[in-house]
Amino acid sequence: MSEAKILILSHNNSPVSLCFNFSDSVNIILEGDGYLYDNKDCTVNPKNTKTYTAGLKYIYFKTNSFSKLKINDGSKVIGLGSEDIYFNNNSNYKLKIDLNFFRNITKIKLQNNIDLVGTLPPNLIYLHLDNIYWESEEALPESLTYFHLYGDNIHWTYTGVLYPNPIDVHLNNVYWTYNKALPSNLTHLHLEGNNIYFIYEGELPNNLVYLHLFGNNTGWIYEGAMPNGLTYLYLIGDNIHWTYEGAMPNGLTYLYLDRANINWTYAPWNFTNNFRCYTIYTIGVLHTRENVISVLNKGAQVTWTSDKLIYLFAHANMADTNQGGIWGDFSDIENFQPSQTALDLKTLVKVRNVTVILNEVSMPGATGDGTGFPQNFGTWWRS
Repeated sequence: MSEAKILILSHNNSPVSLCFNFSDSVNIILEGDGYLYDNKDCTVNPKNTKTYTAGLKYIYFKTNSFSKLKINDGSKVIGLGSEDIYFNNNSNYKLKIDLNFFRNITKIKLQNNIDLVGTLPPNLIYLHLDNIYWESEEALPESLTYFHLYGDNIHWTYTGVLYPNPIDVHLNNVYWTYNKALPSNLTHLHLEGNNIYFIYEGELPNNLVYLHLFGNNTGWIYEGAMPNGLTYLYLIGDNIHWTYEGAMPNGLTYLYLDRANINWTYAPWNFTNNFRCYTIYTIGVLHTRENVISVLNKGAQVTWTSDKLIYLFAHANMADTNQGGIWGDFSDIENFQPSQTALDLKTLVKVRNVTVILNEVSMPGATGDGTGFPQNFGTWWRS
């Protein structure tokens, strides 16, 4: 049996809830000018010492001084929070946690006002750190499958090889340098922030479904195809060099590309239901008018959710005010002849509720024909 402790470095005598997962019963002592309680508001049954049974348990307390939470057996702590619950969800106190006291923990989810020190537990499978203070140069535990780090105060400077087990890696504005192979089982990779130095020219893992690369120091050189199961693709960065002439995977529902070194030559593919976003800023190969028409047609045939955005402002000029042009013929107000492209646009905007932004075009409002459409287009649009 080995005693463990958590230091309470700042305090304001407000109620605090901490979520632990215990493998067996433990005794906890609060040392300092405060008490443990039985309820979240810290009004019921104040005591310095309490016993907690196995499972996910909240520890309620408040203190007005530097204090310590002392756990009689740290080996029985198997979780600081869970996948769905932050350990310190409502804490305005600053805590210091030394992981060397908690070697049997398998899941950690921490946010804000925490100094985290010590070595990661060897059987850790889930690590989620959000805006806490953590510095580490160590390798990840081989058991880890979920690894999310967010915030400027996290400095993970490990440069070695990732073990093959991680399936979900999400790093936001942390300090990280990497140029080795990606884990073969990886399904999610999210790298965002200028402090991430990710230099990669290898193959993407076959199981990848989510790829998000955003940062000036993210260097990616790639000419291969996307993994067949990819559903989310987000690429922004001057050092991202991607050249591709094929169609996207059929299951893709989110596409966001931006920077001149991205050269994707559009090829039609069948959009899938619950599509979310199609945003292409200024890339090396711009969409032609035919490409844009194809996107509108594909998009009109599926359902949309979440972002509901088509953004092609920097691409081919879609204005055509000629009757009988790409939008159709509206000269006979008794017999409008909209083109399929006009029908697709109307379906997207007025039925699917998608925001569509095209070059030199603005949708009609309560009156008028908008911009870039033939005369009387607005009358048909509002019908």
